[in-house]
Amino acid sequence: MAQTGREAFNPAYQARVGHSARGLLHENSKELVKIMQELNLLQDNSHIFEIGSGGARNLWYMWKENQTLKLSCNDFWKEESFENMHEDLKSIITFHEGDTEDVLRDNDFGKIDILLSSDHLMHIPRIKGQAILEMLLNNIKPTYIILRERKKEYETPEETARSYPRNYHNYEMLLEGYTLEKEVTSGGAKEYFIRAYKLK
Repeated sequence: MAQTGREAFNPAYQARVGHSARGLLHENSKELVKIMQELNLLQDNSHIFEIGSGGARNLWYMWKENQTLKLSCNDFWKEESFENMHEDLKSIITFHEGDTEDVLRDNDFGKIDILLSSDHLMHIPRIKGQAILEMLLNNIKPTYIILRERKKEYETPEETARSYPRNYHNYEMLLEGYTLEKEVTSGGAKEYFIRAYKLK
């Protein structure tokens, strides 16, 4: 059975995915920015919320393109995430420490223009993933949802994964309230899709 939650993603994990992460993860961040630019999403004063952000590497690349962006995020470990965050972000980012489902349920974020999940939802058990998608669809309703996640044919679910799960969730349910504006295979790994959903 796969490990999940704080046990799997302990404080040491932040160093592997933060600003000093290996080059491939930086390329993934740049790819996300390019797609968001193609869709003209990095608008002045837009509020971007990244779930499971770690050290906010993705948000830093977005902020570099437009320094008026309002940045919010969550992860399990605030102190360790900040240790692995670019110095430019530390004084301007709003960080919510905690489990993604709990953070989304227990806070009022106001208007979210873009909600981002990059290699995060795949590590969440299916029941929790379903609850998160339902909250996004029915309660939070960000204007755009950007996903970089594992394709269904490449998933390794929690029932069989030897380490972290790489689940595929029922993202199709988002089409009840969103239109799929763009879908591509990640240039860095064929196992991953990038999708941009827009609120109807």
